[in-house]
Amino acid sequence: MFNLGVSYYNGDGVSADPTLAYAWFLLAQEAGNAAAGDAVKRSAAEGERLGVTSDALQQAAEMYLKGDDLQQSDSEAAKWFDMASKRGQPQAMMTLAEMYWKGDGVGVDRPEAYYLFFLARRTGMAEAKTRAQTLWLEMSKEEIKHLEKKLRDLRFDPQKVFDSMQDQSVPNPAQGSGHP
Repeated sequence: MFNLGVSYYNGDGVSADPTLAYAWFLLAQEAGNAAAGDAVKRSAAEGERLGVTSDALQQAAEMYLKGDDLQQSDSEAAKWFDMASKRGQPQAMMTLAEMYWKGDGVGVDRPEAYYLFFLARRTGMAEAKTRAQTLWLEMSKEEIKHLEKKLRDLRFDPQKVFDSMQDQSVPNPAQGSGHP
């Protein structure tokens, strides 16, 4: 994993790709490669400058999800999608929401799925609203109450969130209060 990271970092035998380099360094570090820790620190600074760190986390998650170059693992994929979504990666939010909805690699948690769709919509992912509307129809009253509490705890007005996910307007990422 570390050697693949170096190859992608330097463009040795492959096209230089800082996103894939960073992803492989992260995976090597996770597997216990001490040298990868230093590489992660060095490439993280460059990755932040290039804006690839959340994309690299997304890439690592997809490798686990699809079994590309790594043993397929929904639970490992979910862990990496979670890290990427916490760094604002919209596609990671969408995929993780689907995983919570279906219980792939994580327990079924429809309120968390809805919340992730809401966050993804705020980044401009229009399909997140449609997915949330479909999910809403499957949610029990208890799940909706749990979601309302989560939203209030995060300083969102649940009714405004629900209304925004039902309206037909285009989302504005700059609007809203509370958690970005």
